Amino acid sequence: MAYKWPALDYERVANIRSLAEKCVETLNGKSLFEQFMQQQIVEITLRPLFTLGGMAYEAKKNGLVVYLLHKKEDWPASDAKCITLAHELGHSFGWEMNGVGLVAKQVWRPREGAPKDIESLEEFADTFAYLWLSYPKNRKSLTKFLEKYKAEKDEEQLTIDVRALWPS
Repeated sequence: MAYKWPALDYERVANIRSLAEKCVETLNGKSLFEQFMQQQIVEITLRPLFTLGGMAYEAKKNGLVVYLLHKKEDWPASDAKCITLAHELGHSFGWEMNGVGLVAKQVWRPREGAPKDIESLEEFADTFAYLWLSYPKNRKSLTKFLEKYKAEKDEEQLTIDVRALWPS
């Protein structure tokens, strides 16, 4: 029997692209801030990393924190940061609120000894990022958002409190 990622049945879609399209559609027409808030992304931290990016739930902040690669001597092109941030935004769909707080959806979590789950999750996040960035408004607002902080590239670490960005 062919492998099928459990999240596809849970979300009632046939394939990873359909799931990514469904998720992108839930954000369509919203501002970047509204999208981050809907997905519980409360902070973006640019800092030295061993990878391009990552995401973690932080209980003290009651939300998801996205980490992006940031080195003083090497400010990567904003395209790399845009793609990575969009990829992590895709990963945020694997989380949901329950009575206790934000938790990982069980069917989205890779099962122990199931490397294809990890491959499927990463393929979903890559597909989501591609589709999400294909909307010119998303790409433009994300580029503008990241460019705003490029001027502070000499900082060792830069933390952006997304909730503080609420338009006044």
